[in-house]
Amino acid sequence: MMSARTDHHDDAPVLFFEASHQGHVAMHVTRMVTYLSAQTRSRAAIFALSAKLVDRLDARTRTLLDTTPGLSLDRLDATDVQPCLEGGAIATGRARWHLAGTLARRHGAGHVFFFLLDTVLIGAIGAGRHDSITRYSGILFRPRLHLSPVGRARGVVERIKALRQYPYYALALSSRRLHLMWTLDPFFPAYAARWLPGARKVAFLSEETLFDAPFDMSSDTIPDAPAHPAEDGRVVFLLYGVLKRRKGILNVLEACARLTPQEAARVELRLMGEVVEEDRAAVRERREALARSCPDLRVSATDAFLSEDALRAEIHDADVILAPYVGHVGSSGVVHNAAACGKALIACREGLIGALVQRYQLGLAVDPDDAAALHAAIVHCLEPHRRQAFAHTRAARDYLALHEAPWTHTIGAGLSLVSAREVHP
Repeated sequence: MMSARTDHHDDAPVLFFEASHQGHVAMHVTRMVTYLSAQTRSRAAIFALSAKLVDRLDARTRTLLDTTPGLSLDRLDATDVQPCLEGGAIATGRARWHLAGTLARRHGAGHVFFFLLDTVLIGAIGAGRHDSITRYSGILFRPRLHLSPVGRARGVVERIKALRQYPYYALALSSRRLHLMWTLDPFFPAYAARWLPGARKVAFLSEETLFDAPFDMSSDTIPDAPAHPAEDGRVVFLLYGVLKRRKGILNVLEACARLTPQEAARVELRLMGEVVEEDRAAVRERREALARSCPDLRVSATDAFLSEDALRAEIHDADVILAPYVGHVGSSGVVHNAAACGKALIACREGLIGALVQRYQLGLAVDPDDAAALHAAIVHCLEPHRRQAFAHTRAARDYLALHEAPWTHTIGAGLSLVSAREVHP
């Protein structure tokens, strides 16, 4: 855990900022609000969040924001956040930085915390001497510099994108404005220590998990069967989250089209999450074609945002978690959730997800563009002993050990939000 450091504005409020509403952000906000509401702290915290994100928070989180002394909510209108969501990385990065600065000035915040730091760095390195944000921190989701992409054509593109990130990281880390840069990538701090100035500001941050009590990796017993197994003893394969091309939903449907009638009769594919508008037609067409060519396959889908409780139940009841992401170099809680619940993964080979799955033997890593390989991985996981083998390795236990320190505690200490005498559970 990164040790606490003294901020120059210990008496000023901290502003927690996020303009987006997709992905893991709602979960991160919920966890941080819950953590802060239970602590004795000397600094106030303002959560400046988009209206859509606030709508995705559960009732308990919204109540805590309304009733906990020291916590408050600034609900951002759609017109305020629109520039932060539309356009290229440079435009949105500058817009996020500018809006957060305006809010920091409004609330007298001495520190701004960005739940999604990646593009914000573009705005940060262009800030003037008298900018409203004098101190900031955040979570870096997608560092690319140290990852080796798979696939020749895409590999060249990803390497160019990675090299373009170097000056942003170097300039940001060299600035006194940046307090701490947390990353969900356990491999990045070592790279930063070797190649980047100010690497002491880079620290690993545990990924979020939906499960408060992780699966016992030290046990030699086989996990219990799902509480609600699929009908006819089918093996449940789950793809969840914001469903789009880069999450591999079209690749999964293509691979499933290769199932024989005997194989398909043993499979239930669950697609749980909201399909992005730009891919909705393609997903519908692929599913309709699959229904015609593979009628023995059972496909269940919920094209909507799922609550934490709903996702927790889906993961618990699944046999295999699917993460064959395409060109996805960043982090995703899908790996931690699967490992914490003792589930096998079928994932991509590239990026952080591929590196984690291969290093810690958490499942099968394949090229998602290779439909035959993805189909073979699905068939491989139809056998119980093959699935369960991934949950009982020393490497898998080592992976869970990375996440022993809750990320909320790490941030709370790093931002001096809690008393040094506070005893954390």
